[in-house]
Amino acid sequence: MGMEVWGSCSTSNPLSGQPQAYDWNTSGRKRIQMFAADIANKCLWLVVRPYFTPGTSVQVHDAAYYHSGNTGVH
Repeated sequence: MGMEVWGSCSTSNPLSGQPQAYDWNTSGRKRIQMFAADIANKCLWLVVRPYFTPGTSVQVHDAAYYHSGNTGVH
């Protein structure tokens, strides 16, 4: 699976915007790290694309982690 982040405020076609980040690594886990300047004032969409599926279905889980830059606040 590949993972992409697109910047678009279109709800009908999120891929009409600009690609912001991606991870097409062939390892099992994907990770995209974006900073405040990358995400400020943007509508972002997470897109998962299969390039190889080993069976009839694949489960995808996503998790977001926010770090404020202050070591006491996460």
